[in-house]
Amino acid sequence: MRIHANNETFDRTADLALPSALCVADLLPSVVELLHGAVSAPARWQLRRVGGEPIDESLTLAQNGVRDGEVLWLTADEVPPPVWSDLDVCHTLAGAVCEAGMSRGLCIGASLVAATLGAAALVWAADTAAVALGAVVTVAAVVAALLAHRDAALCGLSGVVAVLFAAATGALAAPDGAAASMLAGSAAAAVAVLVVRCTGTAVTALTALAVAALSGAGVSAATLVWHLHPVTSGAVLAAGSLVVLGAAPRLVIAVARPGPDLTPAAARRVHRLLSGVVAGAAVAASAGVLLALLTRPGLFTTAFAVTVGAALMLRTRVHADAVRRCALVVCGLAAVAGGFVATTVWAPQHAHGLSLLAVGAAAAAAGPVAGVGPGPGMRRLAEVGEYLVLAAAIPLACLVSGLFGLVRGLALS
Repeated sequence: MRIHANNETFDRTADLALPSALCVADLLPSVVELLHGAVSAPARWQLRRVGGEPIDESLTLAQNGVRDGEVLWLTADEVPPPVWSDLDVCHTLAGAVCEAGMSRGLCIGASLVAATLGAAALVWAADTAAVALGAVVTVAAVVAALLAHRDAALCGLSGVVAVLFAAATGALAAPDGAAASMLAGSAAAAVAVLVVRCTGTAVTALTALAVAALSGAGVSAATLVWHLHPVTSGAVLAAGSLVVLGAAPRLVIAVARPGPDLTPAAARRVHRLLSGVVAGAAVAASAGVLLALLTRPGLFTTAFAVTVGAALMLRTRVHADAVRRCALVVCGLAAVAGGFVATTVWAPQHAHGLSLLAVGAAAAAAGPVAGVGPGPGMRRLAEVGEYLVLAAAIPLACLVSGLFGLVRGLALS
């Protein structure tokens, strides 16, 4: 048989004729001497097969199944056990499949969609049983949020469901129109504040819902008292939300009252509160713009929508938090997209120019992906642009709502 021995400085192979009736332990000293010569340092010598499997020293070569002509390996090192490598293509493809289960975020999203559909169906029913069912579901969701306060995701989900059904119940408790909107917003804001105060979880989501609901309830109350046109209500809601957005940091400081001994956990809570206020104001602003576009599409309404959307997106430059930036960008894009769609429907002869404008906006938005970021000059231009759109938002809101025409009519009379 052939025996191979090697190490860092030695590599030798010898063909030896060994008796098959002797134990391997009796043969090892002679084999080591034939291959290595005189060895000064003690070592744990062992014969192994080519694959690394050791030969049992208490048995003979025949009992170990060693046949004539087989190649053995003489080593003094500990050889790790062989690792099986699967070269089967089917096994490789099957092993490459992601076996992770559905994430909690996907389950929460599905639950919210189902709850939203349930609340909408409840509003559509509009009868006494629907009011009772909405109240029961609201109370049950609030209790679930209180019981699950240790699990932030489950508590937040229960709180949002409670807010949705509270809004549906409030809308059913009054006739259609501004009164229903006012009661829905008031009920939703009250439940959101209650859940945040009692559990302290899902601060961002529930604060955003509370701010948006309060904004809508306030504008609905004004609409109910002064019999405002829906386009006027939308313009007032969008303009007022921009004011809230600018005053959000001061409002949060006044509510949270951070002191010199502020802990990191308390600081994170203040940031979550600010994110909720900013997100709620952004949602209310985009909702007001869409309401104005739906009720009175036209040139001035489109200009107002684009102005509000630009103000929301340009506001991202003063926020470092990802949640606030995403909320501002998404709501700003919703407002601009609403104006784009309204203009395309209202003036289809300008669709070609609008298409080119949209392609240019898409290329500009893809700039950071390609590593092209705004320079100092562009940042300064964005700052000036924000001042300009904020200055134009209020006059455009007055123009859209018909306030200028009302004042002109009063002056003529």
